Amino acid sequence: MACCEKCMILTDDASCPSCGSEKIRDPKENDPVYLVESEAI
Repeated sequence: MACCEKCMILTDDASCPSCGSEKIRDPKENDPVYLVESEAI
């Protein structure tokens, strides 16, 4: 699993499903990665 450097969203794809960025990397221990997708809070 990797994360988008811009959105910090986890993904298995080669690009971010949210912004389309291809700057995908392995998450680091101190990254603020968002784990949940939601329509509203």
